[in-house]
Amino acid sequence: MGHAKEQTLGEFIFEVWCARNYIFSSAFLCVCLGAIILFFSIPQYKAVMVVGPALYMDSASSHTRSSNSVQYSDAVGAFDSSALLLRFMSVYEGAAISEIMLQDKRIIQGLMSDKKFIFQQADEDWNAPKLAHYISKRVVLNQVGESDLYQLHYQHQNPKFAEYFVRFVHGTSDMLIRNLVLKDINGRIDYIRAALSDTVNPELRRSYADMLVEQERALMLVSTSEYFAAHVVEPPYVQARPAWPSYGIFCAFAALIGGVIGYIFYGLRNMQQNQGVDGEALPERHWGWSNTVAENMNNKKDSFSKSDAAE
Repeated sequence: MGHAKEQTLGEFIFEVWCARNYIFSSAFLCVCLGAIILFFSIPQYKAVMVVGPALYMDSASSHTRSSNSVQYSDAVGAFDSSALLLRFMSVYEGAAISEIMLQDKRIIQGLMSDKKFIFQQADEDWNAPKLAHYISKRVVLNQVGESDLYQLHYQHQNPKFAEYFVRFVHGTSDMLIRNLVLKDINGRIDYIRAALSDTVNPELRRSYADMLVEQERALMLVSTSEYFAAHVVEPPYVQARPAWPSYGIFCAFAALIGGVIGYIFYGLRNMQQNQGVDGEALPERHWGWSNTVAENMNNKKDSFSKSDAAE
């Protein structure tokens, strides 16, 4: 049993040249099909927002810790900027903020009009779990290089709604974290006040009084108008050009796929033509798609050798 001869680079290039009509025709058809798809597509605009750690919390807590206040250091331990930012990353795509966002009519209207193609049917039935899944897929949080900054971006056909949606997601998540921390601090304040009123020991009363002062100071920091968990480094803005679809990349990819399909079709056609009349395959000469390529090259070599001998 003979071994198949490996196809050389020259034979492959010659075979591609022979299949040029199939390749170009298939690529042209795929580009036309891609153009039709692009015609029915709806451009999506990207809204970008840059957030970072709430640095003012670090400066306030470090200044107070330098005043030899152990109780306040424990009280503001939850205010670590990195920990709060990580908490923001886990909260912004949860069901808790989804329930708050569904109370806004503008959010619901924008979600009901969200689609990428004209013939596509937009989802009109929204609830908290579905919106949480939507946010986890569509609202992306990417780190900016090696810094502590993060880009929060979202795409929608309406650029104004995209900007509003990103701002709403950030503001709602930050407000939710702030309210949870306020609830914990108020609970500690109520407990300390009750313990202070029931204690007659002067040393314990002094300790409770110091703890109460520190908790009230922490309450003042949390109640500021600044963003609590994720500070806004750059407000939301919408890019001028649509982020999707990318017409150049889409057409180039369609042409590449079409060319590959045309080459495969050419190879299959030649394999079918090379089958014998009785159904038996001709001897295999190389590992290429077409045996006729090698035969044509061999015939040219024979003609050159005969012409040399005649001379």
